[in-house]
Amino acid sequence: GVFLLLLELIYRRRCPSFGKNDMFKAFLSSCSAAICFYKGLDESKDYLRLWHGGWHIFVGAVTYFSVKCQNPHEKLSDVAAKDA
Repeated sequence: GVFLLLLELIYRRRCPSFGKNDMFKAFLSSCSAAICFYKGLDESKDYLRLWHGGWHIFVGAVTYFSVKCQNPHEKLSDVAAKDA
């Protein structure tokens, strides 16, 4: 991820555009995932593994919002039309 970003910065000589709202949502989700991961380490208090499940949910949200924020000017219908 970071290596590809550095290659893009060197090759294009400009910063890529990101959707700020989705980037912020990804940041909040990653903070929530870290909290759930920390709370889930104590198996005696989290015997149902709810904090562990929360970690999985928030990591999925981080992935979703991170990918979504990379092309803020493209609509989903435009991307689907390119693939067809």
